[in-house]
Amino acid sequence: MKDVRGFTNKEVLVIVGVVAVLFIAVVAAIDPARRLSQARDAARRRDVREVLMAAVSYAQEHGGAYPGAFDADPSGFQVLGTDRSGCERSCGTVVTGSACADLGEALGRLPFDPLTGSSGNTRYAVNLQVSGAVEVVACDPELAASISVKR
Repeated sequence: MKDVRGFTNKEVLVIVGVVAVLFIAVVAAIDPARRLSQARDAARRRDVREVLMAAVSYAQEHGGAYPGAFDADPSGFQVLGTDRSGCERSCGTVVTGSACADLGEALGRLPFDPLTGSSGNTRYAVNLQVSGAVEVVACDPELAASISVKR
């Protein structure tokens, strides 16, 4: 009788099963959906800082005046974008005006939310407060409770 070397079908099935269980454990530990949400929140933080810096630069170049689309109502935010309507219900819990504030000409290319934004409705909102402070918020944070910057 010949001496045959190799794996039996049972041994191969056991090895495949162990590899599958290890693969599932690694994928569950990495949690790709959470990592993607963290990356989008990081992009939102960068974007709100970018919008704030563009607004501050604009004010410095124009003698302290912000773009006309900014309103001085401390209780209301303006969603950034080119849409003429639909912005009043589009920014989470903050109170917004009905039309988006089109600041593209004043501030240049505006970033928009990596998941839900567009040039029509960036999903970022600004508020010029009576004190002269400007606050920029992200409308759709995923893991963070809120994403905003103020200066």
